[in-house]
Amino acid sequence: MGLNNLFKKTALAASALFLLTGCATIQPMPKFEPKACYEKTEREGKLKAGVAKNKIISEITKHSKIPMAGYGHNFKDKIAEGIHDDVYTRAVILDNGYKKIGIINADIVIATRDLKKAVEEKVKGVNLDSLMIIATHTHSGPGGYVDNSLAEIVCTGHYNPELFNNLVDKISKTVLEADKDLEFSKIGSGSGYPDHDKKFSRSRREKKN
Repeated sequence: MGLNNLFKKTALAASALFLLTGCATIQPMPKFEPKACYEKTEREGKLKAGVAKNKIISEITKHSKIPMAGYGHNFKDKIAEGIHDDVYTRAVILDNGYKKIGIINADIVIATRDLKKAVEEKVKGVNLDSLMIIATHTHSGPGGYVDNSLAEIVCTGHYNPELFNNLVDKISKTVLEADKDLEFSKIGSGSGYPDHDKKFSRSRREKKN
């Protein structure tokens, strides 16, 4: 009984000490005022935005021999036979007069450092302060663009420099077009709920009804 009381008192003392020291050292987060930020941007008219979108693969023929990424199996490529849904690269450029950034989205399984470096070299005339390339991680898109033995075996298929260069060219073209599209803009946001009955996503291993 005595040990229990001692334990309780020690725990209470430690908790109180933590709260006292914590309250003294932890600074409150600054209050974000979206309305004020929006009004400032609108008043000063500094925010510019530009967007663009391009197909990564225009067509597939029997001579294309484009491996599909995400189908690593028995060390063999799964060659694309056609296009069911187009795959795209999309870009948005934001410029507030102080910083200029590019955000790129591509329908590929992974984005690599080599890909980013090659794109940065081709679009250096845009003078971006930062460039981000994001993969949608689709397992039904083009592969063959990663020069890495392990990636070739388990994920992207055998490397083909022509496929790498095509991807670099399409992403770079989209960035350049987005830069030309720059115009004064406003920031907004929204939200919504998906209709679960329509099944926006599914596993391709599942049998179709």
